[in-house]
This record gives sequence, structure tokens and C-alpha cells, in this order.
Amino acid sequence: RRCGLLSMKDMDSSEGWEGTIQSKDPIGGQSWGRKVGGKSCVPSKLNENVLREVGLRWWIPPNYISSPAGSIHEMQCLQNIDSGDDGRLASLQEISGLAKALLGERALSNSYPLLLSIPKKSLGGSDKAAERCVAVSMAKWPPEKFGLREQSRAGSKSLPNGFSTAALQELQLLKELHSIIPSPEGHPNIILPIAVALPQEEQDDTNDKEKKDDIFSLFRTSEDNEKRAQKEKKRKDLFGGAHIIFNPTPFVLQRVMYRSSKKKREESQVSISPTLFACWFHDLLSVLVHCHSNGVLLRNLVTDQIMIDHSGVSKIAGLYRATVLSPHERKGVDPCKVAVEKGRRNDEEIPPNLFIAPEILLGCPKYTKETDMWAIGALMGSFLLGKNMFAGKDRTSRLVAMYKIVGVPGSENYPNATKFPYFSKRDYPKKYKRNVEKAFAYMMKDEYKKHEKGVDLIARMLHLDPNKRISAREALKHEYMLDFLENSNSKAFREDFVKDWMAVKKKLAHSSKTEDDEALEQEKTMKRKIMLEAAGGDGIDDLYDLDMDDLMGSSKKTKRELDF
Repeated sequence: RRCGLLSMKDMDSSEGWEGTIQSKDPIGGQSWGRKVGGKSCVPSKLNENVLREVGLRWWIPPNYISSPAGSIHEMQCLQNIDSGDDGRLASLQEISGLAKALLGERALSNSYPLLLSIPKKSLGGSDKAAERCVAVSMAKWPPEKFGLREQSRAGSKSLPNGFSTAALQELQLLKELHSIIPSPEGHPNIILPIAVALPQEEQDDTNDKEKKDDIFSLFRTSEDNEKRAQKEKKRKDLFGGAHIIFNPTPFVLQRVMYRSSKKKREESQVSISPTLFACWFHDLLSVLVHCHSNGVLLRNLVTDQIMIDHSGVSKIAGLYRATVLSPHERKGVDPCKVAVEKGRRNDEEIPPNLFIAPEILLGCPKYTKETDMWAIGALMGSFLLGKNMFAGKDRTSRLVAMYKIVGVPGSENYPNATKFPYFSKRDYPKKYKRNVEKAFAYMMKDEYKKHEKGVDLIARMLHLDPNKRISAREALKHEYMLDFLENSNSKAFREDFVKDWMAVKKKLAHSSKTEDDEALEQEKTMKRKIMLEAAGGDGIDDLYDLDMDDLMGSSKKTKRELDF
């Protein structure tokens, strides 16, 4: 085998991380059993021998056994007990079985826990580590929707074999960004791939026929056959392409945001404390500082590509849309000038980006560091509000949603915006003034006071004028982040973080609904929004029922303004 290259047939995702070395940890192993990942972060496990064959033995967690005497030498001996003398292992297994039969497993675990830790493996064979599996996560490489988009663009010119250019560039960028950090694991907030799993070879017709006969049976109902067919299709889609393998990561930010939505019922809703929000905000800003200081733009922040590991640390997993700035672009780009030179194109589609910057919607083809800052501000703002801040079905509706928060272009609010190709005064019937903090206070109600400093930082990112937006390095020096860093050194803050994270983790990992149920519920919500749009309703814009005078700059005091 080649170093770092696996096969998808080596991966086992049927039971998630159940039965892995990490799940047997007496301290934190209870939360490793359930399959809690997502489509972009699939829990899986690998046999220990496979990792050794591809040169990844350093990834195997140590299997220490508690030492009654506290001797490090004794712990090391017990760790390697299954690779040493077979006679000694057989004697210990016999003693362990006899004690279990006489005292019972519960009494034995209380009085002699060491006897229950004896490895139960076959003797004298070469497969001593056959039952030892290591927990990992895997994600399609490149992501499915981007792979399909590349194929549709390439058309008949696409090659039947090999990897896409974007996928190879992503791994190259990850390698370079990690190599800058003097640490074995690179940047702590960027996912480090440890291997690539290649798709398994096609099976012969005989095996395919046997599987079809197993899926469709006359002795089952049509519904059962349909369920088996969908399960088989899901399995083929999962193992149909190449995957990157990385550190076991249980949650994606998309799932957390969905569960923290205010439309969820109280028993299933996840409450994100100010402590957790500040930690994740700081993690993402650290990634931006590292990327921008090395001339890399993320361009697109996708919630299903932001992972949260078992320790509650957020990490960016996908750099498939990232790009490297040229020396000329690193000095700064005027988006208005670039947009005017390009002109308007009637066939131009809106980029599929929930947190896209207004200058891109207005016609600028160039992404900049300022567009990244808008994206992270819109992402964290949407996290606080429980839904997308700037939702819309087309270019005009999304721009109007932005104008309601950051104000319409004018003499005091980015006057150059009127020169963009897609700017039109007919797009906004009312002259909204910039009132980001006031809009958040209106929409967050009682929660606003808890996140007031965080909202101030978000407001500095959400400027219509790119030149007025705060940079990533300046954002880390904001009062909100400085307070977070100072508090993180205190014991009370750390205890609050652990308490809050364990509560959120428990709710996410032990949901009564399966992933299929949640996917179905999300699909129903999306269909409802599409029906509202088709009927001419204002379902997406209900968050911005802010046609009051205070957002339009009137001097009249309304009841809603007095409530602030």
C-alpha cells in the first residue's frame, strides 16, 4: 500500500464509532457510540492493522491500562500485553474469567477493575489487533454538489478518471496552511486530512444480482422493499467516490444552527450560551487571520463544512472555494472599478452563497478580504438570530434585505455603490438608514443584552462600504475578543464552558429523531418556503417586519423604539 492511501472497502460506517478504541474510554467514551455526524462528516472506523500498513500508526490512540501501583513501567507493560508472551496473556485471561464467574461483573469492576481490562483476543495468530478499531470521520472529496457542478461545466470534455483540479488544489492549500504552523497537527481550527480513501472497485454481475434479489423480495411489502432500495442507494452514494479521512468530529455547525432555531420546540431546542458563541466566533476569526496573512481567501463559508469536535472546538473543513491572491491583489482591489470595467451581464447567475457580500450581488466579480469579513459577520449574525439574515429568492430581494439592516446607498453610505452594474433605485421603495445594532435588539428581544458586545463586532463587519469593514486581525483586538481571552484564563470561565458544551453535546448526540427524520423535516420547511414564494407571499422576509420609522431615520418616537 502507498502511504496515506486507503480504500473505501476498509471503511466501516454501519455502526458509527461503536466499538472503537475511543468509545471504550471510561471517561468520555459514552458519547462516541451514536452516529451523530452528517453527510459532510460521516462517522466511520478503521482497523488498526490497516492504519499501520499505510504508514499511519501514529494516529492509533495509546491503549493504556490503569496501574494499581502507579508505575509508568508497569503501565507500559500492560499496554503491550497483547503483543508479548502468549502464555502470560492466557494466564491472565483465565484468572479474569474465573474471577468474573465467582464475583460477577459488577462486583469485579468495583473491586478489581484491572481484571476486566485484560485484552480478549485470539492467541498465537497474526490477527491479534483484528478487533481494535480507530474512530475517524470521512467526507466526500470534493463535496458532492461541487463535484456535480464541475462535471456539468466540463460536459463531454470531463475525464473519466482522476481527481478534479479544485479537489487537488484544496489539499495543496491545506498542506501549505498547516505546514506554516510549527505543530504536528498544524492550525488547531483547520481540519487536517490524514489520508484519502479511494472508491472501491466495481463488483461483478453475480454479486449485483444477489444484492438485487436481497433488496426486492416477494415476501416483503412494497414499503419494505422501497426502504431497502433507498438504503442501498444511500450506501452506493456514500461509497461511490473518493473521501478524505480526518480526526473524528461529531457535529457540523449546520446541525447546531438548525437545532438552535427558535422555531424548534423547547424539548428539542439547543441553547447556545454566550460562552460557546464567543469561543466559536474566536475560532473562525483565527482561521481568517491565518488565511488572510498568507494571501488566501475563503470566498465562501458553508455551515456544513464547519465542524465541531468532541472538545467543543470549531474547525473549518472545506477550502474547495478558496483562492490565492496575486501580489497585485494583496495590495487591495477596488470592487467598484472592477465591476464597472466588467459591465452588466444578463445571463449571470447569483453565486450559491448564503453569506454573500453586497458588492458581489451588485456586480463585482472579485472576492476580497472584505467579502470574507462580511461572510463571517453574516454567518455569526444568522447564528444569533436563528435564521439567515439576508434571505431572498433573487438578487433584488437579497439586496433589499441587506439595505434594511445596513442602509441604502447614499451620499453618506457608500456612494460608489450607485455605479455598480446591478444597482437600481427601483430595487428599494424606502430609504432605510444604517441601524445594525437596533435591528438586532429588535429581533433578539431579551437575548440582546447577553450578546451586546458580540453584536457590536458583527456590526463592524456588516458595512455596505467594504473599506469601512473591520479586518480579521483588528477583529481579534476588539473589546469582545479581548474580554473572551482574558476570561478564558479563569477557572470559572473554563468550568462554564465545559458545563455548557456538555449540555449541548448531550442534546445533539441523544436526539430522539434520526438524521433521516431531521432531513425530512428540513425538506418540508424548504418546500413550505418555495410554496410561499410561488404564491407571492413574504414568508422569507418575515424576519424583517421593520417598516417602522426608527429604521428609516425618522425623529418620531414609536412604541417599538421606546421599548429599546
